[in-house]
Amino acid sequence: MVRNGKQYNKINRIPLISSATVIISHIESPSSFFVQPKNHITDDLILREPSELPLMPLSSEMTNDSLLGYYCMAPLEDLLVDDEIVRQYGRARIIDVNFSLVEVRYIDEGKTEWVDPICLAEMPENFYYHPWQTIHCCLGGINPTGFLLESNPEQESRGWTETDADHFRQVVNRFPLFKVVSIQGTNISNDNSRVNIVELYGLENSFSVSQRILETDIVTFFRTQVRPLSWSDSDVEQVREKFGNLFKKHSVENPKIDVSDLLVLERLYTAPIKILEIDVAGLFSAEFFQTVIYSPLYNASMFPIPVGPINDQPTTVIDPRFEDFPLRWTSDERKAPNRKTIPKSSMDTDGFGVIYSSSDFQVPNMNCKYFSENGYYSQSGVVTFHILSARLNTPYEFYGIPLRNHNPENKEVLPTREAFRQMITERKELAAELETFYSLSKNRYQFKIKDILSGFNGGIRFYGIYICSQLDRRSQFGRYQRVEIIAVDPKEGLMLRFLDSGGTTEAVDITDVYQIASKHCTIPAMALQLCWQGVRDENLMFWVKSDFHPFTLKAFRQKFFTDGPVQLTLLENHNRKRCRYGKERPIVYEMWNVCFCTNIELSPTLTKEPNLFKMLNFDGQIVESRL
Repeated sequence: MVRNGKQYNKINRIPLISSATVIISHIESPSSFFVQPKNHITDDLILREPSELPLMPLSSEMTNDSLLGYYCMAPLEDLLVDDEIVRQYGRARIIDVNFSLVEVRYIDEGKTEWVDPICLAEMPENFYYHPWQTIHCCLGGINPTGFLLESNPEQESRGWTETDADHFRQVVNRFPLFKVVSIQGTNISNDNSRVNIVELYGLENSFSVSQRILETDIVTFFRTQVRPLSWSDSDVEQVREKFGNLFKKHSVENPKIDVSDLLVLERLYTAPIKILEIDVAGLFSAEFFQTVIYSPLYNASMFPIPVGPINDQPTTVIDPRFEDFPLRWTSDERKAPNRKTIPKSSMDTDGFGVIYSSSDFQVPNMNCKYFSENGYYSQSGVVTFHILSARLNTPYEFYGIPLRNHNPENKEVLPTREAFRQMITERKELAAELETFYSLSKNRYQFKIKDILSGFNGGIRFYGIYICSQLDRRSQFGRYQRVEIIAVDPKEGLMLRFLDSGGTTEAVDITDVYQIASKHCTIPAMALQLCWQGVRDENLMFWVKSDFHPFTLKAFRQKFFTDGPVQLTLLENHNRKRCRYGKERPIVYEMWNVCFCTNIELSPTLTKEPNLFKMLNFDGQIVESRL
């Protein structure tokens, strides 16, 4: 995911991968128009008075350079509700600066306005995390008559005029909905801010094709390349062949069809058609053939985009809405309560980390004391773990889920099968609770990088909820997973450690991590990070770096017994008061909540081979000295 948010002054755009059903919201020319997806949420991204969020003016210290490209809120047309005028602001971006005025593009409608920057307001932070509700498009294959390519530099090239744009609007206004199809090119780019060269089809509902033929001329009708959505490619080719034969019989001077032509077409269309795709480019070029040229386009990279009408930059604004910041703008704070005013009783159950250093927002460590008090130690002083094969990184970093040895209340020993059943049940219950709670948007609050870095400097540990996109992790523990933030890079993003599914991940955008509620901090991590104490690689070059030879790591991952009960002898956690997270990835065995183990044995219920060292087999022979 591309980084977005206020700290980056970035709002993502909706990519047009193949096709989409859309509404045309704004037209500048056939080579520059904006469409909205049919299910757009523009209405939810407008501030109306009284607004849920306050309207704050832009900083007076912003210069022309800092204004250019800045996202903000700009005035929209006033709304009349119950005979009262309601002021409203929409999302916009400053795209040009001209002395005392700036030009803004409304990113959810596509239109532009020249305004005085004093009328603009700061965009609420949560508005940055919704993409542009418009897609910038160019109609492929359409050129104005007189438009010349670079191969003819001595002749003057003509761009679109305002008259051409009006003609295009006349054609477009006939259809309520459209289908846009992206025309792919040989120059591949992941820049979603580039204009999309598209085919445009108007969608019409239930009418007889024969009736439409009687209402138009054959030149216009054939050039529209009309076809139903349900037709196969072979059907389309057959009809086009018929169209071609009929078209040869007619000319622009004699466009009307005769009875014999109608009979041929009636045999092709024997029933009313529910939905038609009508090629807007063909219809536009047929009706305005004196000023428009249409050539089907198959490679977007070969299409030089004609320029649109050139408008003069104004020196003053005409609309008073764009002259000054609105006076006495009212906001209804009851619609968006400040989290700092939530009462203590609510904070104890569903509260969020306003004070991150509070013990209410710190997940307890799973250390030797915890294992002893909760029935994990066996009589021989070992703890049984289920080692996760997918998180087997190095002997200094692997992850396992502890299995309870006995009931802590009555000391009754649990069979291994029952311990597994309890572990799976606890994981499922927690995953279901996280899914139910954080799937509600009211329970998701963003972090701020500056707060995390400030807390790290004070030795505070931060826990959160990560929206998991990896299918393997989601299948293990659901979509919303508890994580610990172990590093923050303002440019690269967050580094996380998964508390319940094990492992780490890097370069996570801060918008994908939410604050954790205090009631979800009471349960220790279910997947514990483990470190094998007292082993090292025999190669001195790797030993001094606390690293392992790739050959050693390969054997370790292949031979280490995983996804079954393994008994570990645990050591007391070492003193980590000196460990503070920051911008760099921490050393794995110096992190918080890492358990150290020495003797590693397989459960006697599985095998009589107790010593794992003998299982590390290199080149067919046992080499215990390798580690």
